[in-house]
Amino acid sequence: MAKFLIVLASFGLCSRMYAQNLDPPTTKTDNVASQNDELSGSSGTAAQSSSSLQQNFLFLGQECGMYLYEEWKPGSFELEDGNTFQDRMIRYNIYNQQMEYAWKGDTVAIGNPEDLIKLTIENNTFVYREFICNNKVRKGYLELLVEGKHELLLHRGIKYVYKENPHGTGKGGPVTTYYQDNRYFLSCNGKIAEQLPERKNEIIAMLEEDEKELKKYVKENKCKLKNQDELVDFFVFVNNN
Repeated sequence: MAKFLIVLASFGLCSRMYAQNLDPPTTKTDNVASQNDELSGSSGTAAQSSSSLQQNFLFLGQECGMYLYEEWKPGSFELEDGNTFQDRMIRYNIYNQQMEYAWKGDTVAIGNPEDLIKLTIENNTFVYREFICNNKVRKGYLELLVEGKHELLLHRGIKYVYKENPHGTGKGGPVTTYYQDNRYFLSCNGKIAEQLPERKNEIIAMLEEDEKELKKYVKENKCKLKNQDELVDFFVFVNNN
């Protein structure tokens, strides 16, 4: 068990403050400090106008919790040394970008995720891989959505808004609201994963495949490659074509 640490990190992959002391549109009396994962980019600075933050606040995405599943789930993980653990209750701490499991009354985080081949929680399979973000090579947990020559991967991140009592005191204290920040990545032939562009033609251009055939597929299936189901179906087609 030397590969695992009980001490948990205080925060996730990367973060930065992008706004503070500004009012969101839904809480005019609160001062707000907002943080997000660098994967989403910075939405502004403390010097920006209140109207700019209000616009950003509206598009933070879907509210979520700190974990993929709030409750512990049965799971398994396989290590490069051949050891496989199938008797663990696991949860994915998205906020801290850590996989945690319950062990003898303690919450334990996987200390050397580089040793993982894969980890499964319910129907979600994760790998620990390198990926390119903001022109830098990073490492983190990615959900493996499609296996094969072209791997479709999902990075789950969190943005959060910290709302402070305007009077500095009061019952309940400050409130933190979390929002999903999900980004899709593509790894071709085992190369470092790159984030998928937003436009379908740019996605097709990333692939060393018959461009005409792929464009025919998206046209016939009226596929815009804008959601997970469409992306999964598309890359299953690509890998089987």
